[in-house]
Formats: sequence, structure tokens, C-alpha cells
Amino acid sequence: MDPGFIEKAMLDGASTLSMSQSLLDVDELMEAKRSEQELLSLQTCHTTFEEKLHHHLSAKRSEHNTRLSISHLPTELLVKVFSFLLPARTCVDTLRTLSLASKTWAAVLLHTPSLWTSVHSDHPSQFYLTSLTRSRGAPLHVTYTDEYTGEDNEEREEEHLLSYLDAIGMEIRRWQSAEIIVPCRRFENLLKGLQNAPAPLLEILDLDCSRTRGLCVVDLFRGIAGRLRHLSLKEVGVPWESKLLSQLRTLELISTDIAGPSTVQVMRILEACPDLVKLCLNFRQSNPDVTPLNGHPIHLPGLEGFDVDLHTETIQHILSYIRIPNCKAFAVSGKSGRGALFSASTEHLLHMFTKSIASADEVVIRTYPNEVFYSGVAAGLNPNTRGPIVPIAVGHKDNDGPEAVFNTLIWLLDHLHLQSTPSPVTLSIGNVSTPYPILPVLDRLSPSLTSLDLHVTGKFCKQIMAYVSLPTEVAGRLRWPLPNLKDLSFENCRNLKTADVVPWVRRRAGLESIPRRDHKKERELPVLLSQVTLSHGKTEATYGIIEDLLKLVDRCVIWRDKMYVSGDIVGDIQSSDDDD
Repeated sequence: MDPGFIEKAMLDGASTLSMSQSLLDVDELMEAKRSEQELLSLQTCHTTFEEKLHHHLSAKRSEHNTRLSISHLPTELLVKVFSFLLPARTCVDTLRTLSLASKTWAAVLLHTPSLWTSVHSDHPSQFYLTSLTRSRGAPLHVTYTDEYTGEDNEEREEEHLLSYLDAIGMEIRRWQSAEIIVPCRRFENLLKGLQNAPAPLLEILDLDCSRTRGLCVVDLFRGIAGRLRHLSLKEVGVPWESKLLSQLRTLELISTDIAGPSTVQVMRILEACPDLVKLCLNFRQSNPDVTPLNGHPIHLPGLEGFDVDLHTETIQHILSYIRIPNCKAFAVSGKSGRGALFSASTEHLLHMFTKSIASADEVVIRTYPNEVFYSGVAAGLNPNTRGPIVPIAVGHKDNDGPEAVFNTLIWLLDHLHLQSTPSPVTLSIGNVSTPYPILPVLDRLSPSLTSLDLHVTGKFCKQIMAYVSLPTEVAGRLRWPLPNLKDLSFENCRNLKTADVVPWVRRRAGLESIPRRDHKKERELPVLLSQVTLSHGKTEATYGIIEDLLKLVDRCVIWRDKMYVSGDIVGDIQSSDDDD
């Protein structure tokens, strides 16, 4: 056979095989594309079905709930309950949730101006504009934090914050409370508005200008704010001759990043505030003007709460000229480390502190002082009289570690005779990662401890919860640790989830051992914890009977005057004659 013929045949066969393989590849590619399109179509159909199902269930639930007695509660009661559920930051989602519960609730929300008075810079533009419209002349509660998280684009965020400032600036006459953290780039425009516009309804003002350069003195509202009772100023001053000062009940002057006001300025401001009930002075940097004071001491007979930071000579000088005969709550902060809070040159401060706490109902120590300081505290207490409430805040870890801090704390408890003191006690613990030193302190405080505030890690919190929630058997009866504990809060607790807290609360209240459906017995049980607060950063949740029910209405089913969540009954709904 001709070799050329054989070679040609082989080439033709290879070409045919290659063409067939190419056709197979094209078929597989087309099949894969069709499968991908079908998958996308199924996903779209599934998403659409879920949305329609959710909308249908929401409509049915709203229609069904409207026919039940939960919608026939008095409007005044609903408004009161709703107002407790609308904190400034989360009210957008809460309003949406409550409006879906029933048509009656939606109507109450829509036609109640007082439920739309919280205007926060973190709210979307459309929402805060709607709030300003629906509040219809009601007093406003304004919060501006310069931290809008609704936009990823920086220019759009800037535009949102500027439009918010313009919107609330036009409503200054309606402000009832305002919390404003002013950024440097918008400082001048806002202060111009605060200086020129009167605020006849304003009662509370917190103004933080710590991001600006230098201490600014502002004559707020031209002195026209006849209801202003609470004024908190951070890195900003107010003229001592301002008309606002004479009517204040609470004054906070805070300066941490720059030099605070001079001694003379502070004294003149205090002279202009004869009716102060609470005073906070916190200056971390001394003003170079430390002009000696040669005048008479300033008497503040109505002052019941005094919070002071002893970092600067300015404050130490001022304290020498203040007389507080009726102080009920005294809080003191100072530098960390042994001997840093008080020295031989400031013995008059220790003497003043000792005299103050002798009649105080509450003493807060935010520092790690030395034994000399603690001895002075103990010496100031008269053991024959009712001892003070002592909320002790261990602020930061020191070089000696948390164990030394707690050992010093126990030493203080021994000297204050807290075990024989019937008064309630609050304990606040911060920045401590190891749990073991706190347990002896809790044991010593057991009869008196009513409030526990923890600023610690989630692992620490879980161990504390386990300790507090497990009873011990004494003489055949169960005894709870900290039997009088009423309030518990966890702040900035990493790795602690909401789900970790709710079962613990039920166990502590004794509800876990009783069937959940036996509500008559549940109602007879004493509620040992009146409030539990869990917060981390900007998120805060408070657990209470009403809040638990209403925050879950978007996930609950109401049937035959019972409310169910995830299959478990959580509440009875009283019947009324006009229910279907």
C-alpha cells in the first residue's frame, strides 16, 4: 500500500477526532452555562418566595394580632411601653418591628408625636427628616456623634452629617436634651448656632469639643435657656457671668486633652452656681495660671454629689476653698501607682475627703491608692453610725497586677466593716482578666451587694455568672450567693453573647426548674434580678418582662390569647369582651 495514502488517512483521522473533541467541549460548556442559569433562576425564585412568604406571614400576623386583646390595650399604656423600647440608636428597627405587630400598634406609632422625638445623627437621612416632621412640635432629644455608619463613601458621609446639622439647627427652639460631639471641621458653624439661637425648652446639654484645638469659651444660647438644669462641657468653657449658671443643678467641667480653665475661672463659675446638686471637676492638665486665691471659701450647701479628679494642682487648689457640708455621694479619681493619689503636701485633701465621707451615703474610689489613703478613709467613718454605701471601682491593672489590687480592696473592706453594714453596696470591676481574686470579695459583700458592674472579658463574666447562679445547701435549704443582687451589667465583654445571659437570668430567678407553661407558679416566684444589662461598644440590650415580649413580636405567633416564640409560650394575653 502506498505510504503516502496511509499517512494522509492518519492525518484525516486525527483531524476528525480533534473536531469531535471540540464539539464535545462546546456541548459541555453550553450545558454548564444552562445549569448555571438554572441555578441562578432557582436562587432568584427561592429569594422571591422567601420575601413573599415573609410579607404574607407579617400581614397575617398583623391582621390576627389586631383582633386580639394585645391590640386593645389603652393607648396611653402602649405609648409608655413603646417609649421605653426606643433608644436613640436602635429606634429605626424597633419602630419597624412594632409597626408590624398589629395595625393598631402601627396607628399608635404613626399618630403619637412623642415617639418620634429622638433624632440621632446615625439615623438614615429619610428617617430623621420623617422624625422631625412627625414629632409635630414636640420637644426633641438630639444626639450628634460624628460617626454615621450608613455610608461607605466618605463624601456621602460628610454630606449626611452636614445635612443633619442643618436640620437640627433649624429646630433648636424645640431641643429638650442634646448630646453633641463636635468635630473640628464643623465646630465653628455649630457653635455660631448655639450662641445666637435661644433654647427655651432645653433641660440637658452635653457638649464635647475634645477634637478641637484649644479651650473655647461659649456664651450658650445668649443665656436664654430658662429650663437648663444639666450642663456638661468637655474642652469647652462658659463665661462665669453667663445667666445660665444661676439655674444649674448639675455641672460637669471636663478637660483631658488640653489645659482646663484657671483656678480663678472655676471659682467664679462655682460662685455663680449657688444651687448646684451635682458637680464634676476633671482636669488632666493644669492651667499655667495658678493665681493664689485669697477670698473667702465657697459654700455649696445643696451639693449632694461631688465627682473630682485629683490629677492637677488646679483641682487640688480649688478643693481647699470649697465647703460641702451635705455631700451624700463622693467620687474621687487620681493617678495610678503607690503614693500618687495623696502626698504630704496635700494632707488637707485627705482631711477634707475624710470629713466628707463621714456623712456620705455613697463613696466611689476610681484609682489604686495606697494604704495611707485607705487608713484615712477608714478613720473618717464613725463605726457607731450607719456606714456608707461603697461602690468601689477598681479602674485599671497596675504594675503589681490584679491580685494586688484585689488584696488591697479586701483590706479596705475589712477596715470599712462592710459585713456589719446593712446598707446596699455596688461593686464595679474594670480591666481585670483573671477571675479568682474577685470571689473572696463577693463572699465578703454577699449580704449587702445589690449591684454588680463588670467591665471584663467574656470568659471572666461566664465564671462570675456560674458562681452567682449556683446555690449551696445550708441546713437543708438552698442558699443563693449574693441573695440581694438586683442589678447586673456587663460592659465591653468580649466573647460574651446575648444567648449566654438569658438562660442564666432564668436560672437565677428560679424559673428553669419549673415547667415554662406553668405560668401561675412563675408569677408567684420572687424576681431576684430587676435588671440585667449587656453592652459591648455601641450595642446595648436590657432584659425585662415587657421588653422581652415586645422585642420579639416580629418572631412570635399569637393564638388563643397566648404568645408563642419558637414554639414556647412566653406570655398570657388577657381576654376582652370585644375579641373575636
